[in-house]
Amino acid sequence: MTRNFDPASDFRALFEGSPNLYLVLDPDLKIVAVNDAYCQATMTDRKTILGRGIFDVFPDNPADLTATGVSNLRASLERVLRFRRPDKMALQKYDIPRPASEGGGFEERYWSPLNSPVLDSRGEVSWIIHRVEDVTERWKTEDALKQETAFYDIVINNIPAMVFVKDAVDLRFVLINRAGEELLGIDRSEFIGKSDYDFFPKEQAEFFIARDREVLRAGGLQVTPEEPINTRHRGKRLLQTRKMAVPDEHGKPKYLLALSEDITERTLAEKLLEAEKDILEAIALGAALGEVLGRVANRIESLRTGLLCSILLADADGRHLHHGAAPSLPASYTRAVDGLAIGPRAGSCGTAAFRKERVIVSDIETDPLWEHHRAPARQAGLRACWSTPICSASGTLLGTLALYYREPRQPAAEDVHLIERMTRLVQIAIERHHAERALQRSEERLHRALEASRAGTWQV
Repeated sequence: MTRNFDPASDFRALFEGSPNLYLVLDPDLKIVAVNDAYCQATMTDRKTILGRGIFDVFPDNPADLTATGVSNLRASLERVLRFRRPDKMALQKYDIPRPASEGGGFEERYWSPLNSPVLDSRGEVSWIIHRVEDVTERWKTEDALKQETAFYDIVINNIPAMVFVKDAVDLRFVLINRAGEELLGIDRSEFIGKSDYDFFPKEQAEFFIARDREVLRAGGLQVTPEEPINTRHRGKRLLQTRKMAVPDEHGKPKYLLALSEDITERTLAEKLLEAEKDILEAIALGAALGEVLGRVANRIESLRTGLLCSILLADADGRHLHHGAAPSLPASYTRAVDGLAIGPRAGSCGTAAFRKERVIVSDIETDPLWEHHRAPARQAGLRACWSTPICSASGTLLGTLALYYREPRQPAAEDVHLIERMTRLVQIAIERHHAERALQRSEERLHRALEASRAGTWQV
């Protein structure tokens, strides 16, 4: 049996039984109607709040000095009265009073409010329907997620190694941490949405991407012990990289996660120790000076890609320098500068020998020290020179060690360390050579003296 719809009672029943949260205000902002869901959500009783001003029922939490619930709601309601159109508020923190039976005080709540006018026949606002959605739990979940995300951001950005993430489809960057930004010399914002082809030489980019594809196919953690990478401000660096696929909810690769550690200094130190051991063994076994100097030059060039080495020895009068080893320099250049004078403006090598400074760094194209040797250096394709004197323990000049690059370049800390260590080895080799020569000359003089003595005795 169908009963007739009674607007007076049935609309009220529908309103009060609605699962949505409704409150009706008059133009003076007094509560004239409220449904059950609203009362339940706000821990209020319909009888105690009807006829009261909304802000008397729901004041700001006095314990929250930053509370803006009252002022923001009032501003929204006033806009509805003034402009006679709905006003949707942004998510709002608005704590509600807790009944004494529940312990009193205020309970933290977050709401999504919408205030809508009900107009009379003249277009004036008769009522305001205040509808809200309690989003407290959702907000707390999102806030917890934001805090967790912020925590991981802090952790990732403070890892002292490059961390980056790429999407598994196009292998474009979606994240890179501060250490990666500092290592590569590229702002993190430049990476997002771009691939290795946008930052590295083609062959290098192809190597990285091929390795990424291999990791995504194989799954699990994959380690690349050594891989060179070009950087904007620190030249070529050597990385040890760990990569793994990050799956989606179906187990398919969604991202590629990588952690790269800069092992340039560590690797150089290990190789430098190996080189020093080899050279010291050669010295101890009495290898010829030329052989030892050649080993030093070859080791330096193998330790620093793109660097050419020259070792020049001071002549007996200490006025000129002659090449003792230059395995990779063009012969035309070594011939042109052989016999280089030692003086205050005699090229960077001759000046380093004269001043006995730690390291003289020159741009061959612009440095006045290269005025007389610029042409042969230019023909040899040399552009940067780092010269350092080789001195004995007593301070006597033994020669110079010169390192060349084919582009302007300043020595990094590891370069200076390499120069100092190798210069010390050359000093040891030259001093041993001089000592052996001196001993040989002494033995020869003694031998001649003995021969002369014997000759005199026989004459008697």
